[in-house]
Amino acid sequence: MNEEQELLAVFTAEVSEQLEQVEGIVDQEPASWDVELLFRLVHNVKGAARMVNAASIKLVAHLLEEVLSVVRSRSLSPEEAADAVREGARLLRNAFVAFSLGETMDESDAATFLEGYDQVVESLLGDLPEARALVPPAVGPGAAVVERAEAEREQVVDTPERAGSASSDTLRISVDKLDNLMGLASEFALTVYEREEILREANQLRETLQLLVREVSGLAGETRFQHARRAVQNLAALVARDEHRGRQLSSQLQESIRALRMVRVDSLKTFFTRVVREACEISGKQAELRFEGGDTELDRAVLDGLRDPIVHLLRNSIAHGIEAGPERLAAGKPEKGTLTLRARSAGPWVEIHVLDDGGGVNVGAVRARAMATGLLADTDAEADEQTVLDCLFQAGFSTAKSVTELAGRGVGLDVVRSNVAAMGGQIQVRNHPGVGAEFHLQVPLTRLTTRGILVRLADQYLAFPVMNVERTMRVEADDIAFVENNEVIRVGGQPIMITRLEDALRLGSESGELQTRPGVVLTEGHRRRVYLVDEVLGEAEFTIQALSWNLKGLAVLSGSTVLEGGRVVLVLNPAALLALEARRGSGERTQVTQRSRRRILVADDSVTSRTLERNILQAAGYEVTLAVDGEDAWSKLMEDEFDLLISDVEMPRLMGTELVKRVRGHQRTERLPAILVTSLGNEEHKRAGAQAGANAYIVKGAFDQDDLLRAVSRLL
Repeated sequence: MNEEQELLAVFTAEVSEQLEQVEGIVDQEPASWDVELLFRLVHNVKGAARMVNAASIKLVAHLLEEVLSVVRSRSLSPEEAADAVREGARLLRNAFVAFSLGETMDESDAATFLEGYDQVVESLLGDLPEARALVPPAVGPGAAVVERAEAEREQVVDTPERAGSASSDTLRISVDKLDNLMGLASEFALTVYEREEILREANQLRETLQLLVREVSGLAGETRFQHARRAVQNLAALVARDEHRGRQLSSQLQESIRALRMVRVDSLKTFFTRVVREACEISGKQAELRFEGGDTELDRAVLDGLRDPIVHLLRNSIAHGIEAGPERLAAGKPEKGTLTLRARSAGPWVEIHVLDDGGGVNVGAVRARAMATGLLADTDAEADEQTVLDCLFQAGFSTAKSVTELAGRGVGLDVVRSNVAAMGGQIQVRNHPGVGAEFHLQVPLTRLTTRGILVRLADQYLAFPVMNVERTMRVEADDIAFVENNEVIRVGGQPIMITRLEDALRLGSESGELQTRPGVVLTEGHRRRVYLVDEVLGEAEFTIQALSWNLKGLAVLSGSTVLEGGRVVLVLNPAALLALEARRGSGERTQVTQRSRRRILVADDSVTSRTLERNILQAAGYEVTLAVDGEDAWSKLMEDEFDLLISDVEMPRLMGTELVKRVRGHQRTERLPAILVTSLGNEEHKRAGAQAGANAYIVKGAFDQDDLLRAVSRLL
């Protein structure tokens, strides 16, 4: 991102937030307006618009600022200026939307865009002596502003006392930077766990020296052994204190980063209120939105992910739920309908309820439409209500008789379910005929931490989000049945297909005959499947670290985490995993090309990167050894024999290019093939890699597992 793009990104984020506040204020009764705050927000928008040369935004903001200045001076009451202020806020939003869509305007175009708003302002302020100095008579279309007035306004407003303290104690930080910071915190946590290994080694050495002291008691060397024992005791005590403090700092750091990301649900109150208002205008219905539990906090990324699903649900409630005024009155209801958005925390989850007091879901109409479109078969005519309601979330489904701006396109609730599932959440609908409908969403409190069921496959540890785990069980070989050549087992009276997790993830060689093994019943929407694992280790809460780069064929991973003790765990994406077609029978399972066990050394200071590379290579049949940096890799190369070196470039202690130079300069390793895998993808860095002696150079940003395996196969 260049400087201009970064400035535009900051401008968009800043002004969007400030316009939300402006609209939230002007939507209230004028008597309750915080005029000082409103003036400051509009002034800040004008200043930001000047920085990015957004002429239309700057012009509207200036005119609105003039109106607010006379309200501040009490020359006009908020009630007298209300229409002009609200019209200015509307134009300000339109100008911002147009600018965000790339519609550039010069001063002349911007004046035309005002739609006569300058005349409205001049008419309102024209008879006020103090306003005439600010807004002189127009000398042309849209010419109700002058640079002199702007300069005078700047001298008044931009003092610390006038500007307020909000800008001095807040800082805008992008979510990507916070994610990077959390990744570093996870790496820091790993170094803390590594200190435990040092402490154990020191304690073992201390115990050994104690035994030696007893054995040499009375001999000439006893004193020296006693000194050594005390030195090791002191070392162990220092490491123990360092490890304890490191744990405290790691925990505090991760908790502080999580707190930075938390925002209140009602930060989108104005936005959702506007959605309801616009939907009512389109449909000709009346409804209001109520917030309950708006002070509930959740991760900003989760709230952003919920924005579109909640918009769909609110619009859906207006289109299909809330009745027209006469119909409501006939049913004994208030003419104006009510939508309720309720939020509450539930441990590591947040529950969002979107309710309406309409007529509820017409289950008969849904059933008929589902049968007509083939979602339900003729034999499903007596299907239970929940099965019928589940059809609402199928792609393309709609009961609308005609296409409108709100309904009839068959796009909506299927998107809601998929978006919620992508966040590791679930959605359900509860129907109350004649009273209303309720959509219940449950999503993780944060995308950074979650609870999961830990499992083991050979020496690889993985986690299923607990939200999608129906149960764990022991799958006995005698309980397996075959249905159309598929292995199934009955759970709760229903047959569920069985998949070996190693087959789904392409980890390891072809599975043999089914043995008695632990299983995890995974659910997502209407899909259920039993995945067989080697061991179920229990439930744990952990911090999710984003994958360092995308890997083709590994869409089933949503991230990784480092557990206490330094164990790397890959977090699975249930929606993607369940979407995979199970491999049945030996002919359909992934065949691993038989090859001799060639030995590969992988050097990378990122625990996530080296773990993922190891998994790819081991699944392809190679024996893999890991090194945490360049010096560690060089030490292993001097101690053992390898067929190939794969190294990151940017590493502490010894860079990847320097490591390759050492390899080429040593008689024992000079012919060892070497691949550099790095995020540095320009031609200069590629030339540096080639000059160092690398045989291949793979850029992480354009990386997929096939690229790596092809390069490895070519060199071996």
